[in-house]
Amino acid sequence: MTTRSIVLGLLGACLVCGLTYVNDHVMRQTYLVGSGMPPAAFGGALILLLAINPGLRLLKKRFELAGAEIAVILALTLSACCIPGAGLLETFPDVVMMPHRIAKTDPGWRAEHIVAKAPRHMLTDVSECEDRALTGYVQGLSTPGRRISPSDVPWSAWACTLAFWIPLVLLLWLALLGMSLVVHRHWSDHEQLPFPIATFAESLISGTDHGAAPLYRNRLFWIGCGGVCLVHLVNYAHAWWPEQLVRIPVAFDLLSLKELCPAFVRACRATCRCRSDSGPSCTTPSRDFSRGSASR
Repeated sequence: MTTRSIVLGLLGACLVCGLTYVNDHVMRQTYLVGSGMPPAAFGGALILLLAINPGLRLLKKRFELAGAEIAVILALTLSACCIPGAGLLETFPDVVMMPHRIAKTDPGWRAEHIVAKAPRHMLTDVSECEDRALTGYVQGLSTPGRRISPSDVPWSAWACTLAFWIPLVLLLWLALLGMSLVVHRHWSDHEQLPFPIATFAESLISGTDHGAAPLYRNRLFWIGCGGVCLVHLVNYAHAWWPEQLVRIPVAFDLLSLKELCPAFVRACRATCRCRSDSGPSCTTPSRDFSRGSASR
């Protein structure tokens, strides 16, 4: 573990946290962090291993990153992937804000005074600026053609809640890291449990101190990688020149199963995250292989 590996790892974590929202919700691209194998982390590791590190080696041998340093960079970047995208920020704002909305629309919540029973700092404080804090959160504060800036957010409603939850989340994070150290030896040495993500990361990094890793000398790896890249490059080119190229489908439309299994369609509709401009995708279940999860 070196200083530069820690700095680069923290930089990678900042890039993941800073770019995920722009990629997912502004550009509406494939999620940078959408599963246990986030493309943001492992894609960055591949770029580092196949492009940047060989360039550093050509400049000067001592500039090259060792395998252990790349492992540190990847570990720090992966640890930050639990925050943006499909991680903490997907659920946390709703959990601390939406109870106020439900209390207004659900008679049962009003009768039982559910929100009043929660500790004051656990939920946002909308008493002073309910219109901007609650209504603005539900309906949005932006106007057509203009996105809000950080100064437009009613931070007074969120300040106490964030001050309460952020230290608690950090402590929970440290507790989980400590727990993983406690059980790791028993699980890996005695029970011989597989760790798929760690195994995949090891296959990318192992042997890099002595040139390219064995994985990168495997012809089957490059055939599979080339096939996947070809599909995405063709679909990307189709987005620019739709009249000259044909898009390669990467999803199966499962709507035909609604007659055989209506419960499946209802489950997809109940779990989908509808957006105002998402259109039929919120009611059409499909399997999207480019994202690796049920498309919404």
